[in-house]
Amino acid sequence: MGAWRNWAGNLQAGPTNIVHPTSEAEISALLRHAAREKEPVRVVGSGHSFTPLCVTNGTLMALDGLQGIRAVDQAAQTARMYAGTKISHLGEPLLQAGLALPNQGDIDYQALAGAVST
Repeated sequence: MGAWRNWAGNLQAGPTNIVHPTSEAEISALLRHAAREKEPVRVVGSGHSFTPLCVTNGTLMALDGLQGIRAVDQAAQTARMYAGTKISHLGEPLLQAGLALPNQGDIDYQALAGAVST
């Protein structure tokens, strides 16, 4: 399929397949297929991590097709976002909803799920 590298270039992988789902239904179908085929699946966001979380010879699932705010709860002052949402894409939509991130690192091109999980 091709090679994958993290942003620093210290991690590389040769996944058999790189997929870019754009819906939760598509993710479910991809995971069911991988389970039937006993093929490992790793998820990747921006590839910012220094750890080999995304290195696989199976399927690499990129979440860049799942971005944006899903729902806002004004009363609780919370928002639900897709896992692939880049931190840099949150400022304006949160501002329009009267919300903001309480803390943000200096690397804002990370995907939300990756930043939270690493």
